[in-house]
Amino acid sequence: MNITVLPWARALALVQRGKADGIFTAFKNAERETFADYSQNVLFVQNISLMALRGSGYRPEEILIGDVSDVALCVVNGVSYGKRMDAKIAQGGFRAVFQRNNAQECAHLIRTKRADIWVNNEFGARSILVQESLDKAIEILTPAVEATPSYIAFSKKRDRKALLNRFDEVLAQMRQDGRYETIIYGYFESMRIKCESTFE
Repeated sequence: MNITVLPWARALALVQRGKADGIFTAFKNAERETFADYSQNVLFVQNISLMALRGSGYRPEEILIGDVSDVALCVVNGVSYGKRMDAKIAQGGFRAVFQRNNAQECAHLIRTKRADIWVNNEFGARSILVQESLDKAIEILTPAVEATPSYIAFSKKRDRKALLNRFDEVLAQMRQDGRYETIIYGYFESMRIKCESTFE
């Protein structure tokens, strides 16, 4: 098994064209279900959050339902951010929407004040802020916009349904015997320690 980290839009295109077996973690929507078979079991539930400079005063609910004509948003190409945020982006109305290949670029657009808001899954954002030494400059706004289930998905063109069924079986076993929680909480604990160390 080979796992390659790629810009999201490119990874999604490879699965769509049958050039890669699968992709994770992927939100489920009607468009993607035309070219990908999704796992039955949720791989991970992700909080979708908004990030901004500390002290900006932005409130997530106001961004979702209010006037955003003075707000510049940064997103990653091809990424779904859940039903509520996807609908808000589709409506338009933002002063600008910057589309970038990775979330690190969005973080730096916030730092340089070219963008006002960056949307991302919360734990991915926390990791980036620590790695890029931006955790003191940029805050994760609360509450989260949405809690969205994410999955592993396999290319229909590669016909990996047998592998997908096996994946679902093993994931269910890992949840039952505690291995899943050990891996997830172990990772988040290591991230917590890294985050705390930046304030020492």
